[in-house]
Amino acid sequence: MSFRCPTMSRQSLYKCPTIRLRRLGGGILRRIGCCSDYRTYQTGAVPGGRRHCRRDGWRCCVLLMNILWDLGNHPGKLLYGESKMLYVAEGPCGNAKVQLVAVQALAPTLEILALSIHSITRSSSTENTEQRREVQNLNMELQQIMKGNFKTFMQKEIFEQPESVVNTMRGRVLPSGEVVLGGIKDYVADIKRCRRLIMVACGTSYNSAIACRQILEELSELPVVLELASDFLDRKTPIFRDDVCIFISQSGETADTLMALRYCKPRGALLIGVTNTVGSSICRESHCGIHINAGPEIGVASTKAYTSQILSLLMFALVLSDDRISMTNRRKEIISALNQLPDLIREVLDLDKEALTIAQEIYKEKSLLIMGRGFNFATCLEGALKIKELSYMHCEGIMSGELKHGPLAMVDENLRICMVICNDSVYKKSLNALQQVVARGGAPIIIADRTVPEKDLAGMRHVLRVPKTVDCVQNILTVIPLQLMSYHIAELNGQNVGCLLLEAGNTLTYH
Repeated sequence: MSFRCPTMSRQSLYKCPTIRLRRLGGGILRRIGCCSDYRTYQTGAVPGGRRHCRRDGWRCCVLLMNILWDLGNHPGKLLYGESKMLYVAEGPCGNAKVQLVAVQALAPTLEILALSIHSITRSSSTENTEQRREVQNLNMELQQIMKGNFKTFMQKEIFEQPESVVNTMRGRVLPSGEVVLGGIKDYVADIKRCRRLIMVACGTSYNSAIACRQILEELSELPVVLELASDFLDRKTPIFRDDVCIFISQSGETADTLMALRYCKPRGALLIGVTNTVGSSICRESHCGIHINAGPEIGVASTKAYTSQILSLLMFALVLSDDRISMTNRRKEIISALNQLPDLIREVLDLDKEALTIAQEIYKEKSLLIMGRGFNFATCLEGALKIKELSYMHCEGIMSGELKHGPLAMVDENLRICMVICNDSVYKKSLNALQQVVARGGAPIIIADRTVPEKDLAGMRHVLRVPKTVDCVQNILTVIPLQLMSYHIAELNGQNVGCLLLEAGNTLTYH
């Protein structure tokens, strides 16, 4: 097996992000054999330094083993131009009892036509069996993994959201007003008869579940339970055969979420995966699922996947209510809003300069509170998460209904506050929270829709106006200014927001 890579010199080979992760994978990929038609190399552990990689065969093997490990966790995130993907059973995640896994991979970037990787068990048995897996196409266009005219991948992904939401809805929200989700169509009747809907997720994916809980309860008239995957496992939550468990993960490989799925499976619940990665572990191990079609996310923090997850769960709620006559008008209102959404997002992205101005004013602050309620509570949590994740500034998202129960004690003229206020069913309560903050000397940044009267926001120095849409879709529009602010705050603080997910010096995030 020869190693030929027209895009890399031998000196630059070890500077690529995949090679940089060699030591991270080395402790996991133990007793790996790399076989070609010409020769077999056997190692006790993945070589950890260049001195071990003098022959082309060795170099190729080390590189590809790391690629397989990396892509097995976050498909498409680390290799430019990689068009085919391999999934190893149980992954190279350290299960010492995994049987022999033989695969073939095509890697055009490296010009290697075929490769077999196998993992050898630690058992004394010599009769290892092989489980062959097909190589799957990623269907990824080169422009999706290039920055283009943008400074960083995260900035590009924020501005891609008008296109990503179209991709999420394409072929699903039909001109006739019907919503079709092919991945769950055979299970819809079972879902409607379930005892409860349990949504399990972590991080940004959990925030998307919060954003859609209210509309799911309203349209399906089923109890909806939200679970953080880690806590769900710690409590050993009771699961029953007539439960429907929804596992939300951008990568489809989030460890806690995947373990929660495996916890629920033997208990007989119906398992639904909501992911952005075809063929990921959650996709393969769930009974049915929804692919969010957001495209590859290379930036440090999840942006377009969050809005596409909300859309996917909204469409799921619409599918569950398609036979409810009492919901007809509500469904029409939501579907009409979804059709207008891409244009509305483009209008919100025009606020980028205003978001930069605000970021320049607050980027040196030590703390920031973001408040909202109703459908916009998830916006506060997601905005706070993005600011913490990118800029390392302390930021907390709070429900404004809880303001009197502790957080109000922190409010004074020195604390920076951002409030999300929209003209919806909780508008008067949101105004009441604003008045309490102002009474204690606060000068909040306001994110409001265009129908909020000017007089109600009189005296506010910064007001970011977003277009008005139906309440359950409004949180997609209100989160984008916070994404822009978090990006600019991080840049002004000198943080690296343009790196690949696993290249960031201090950040390792799985959503």
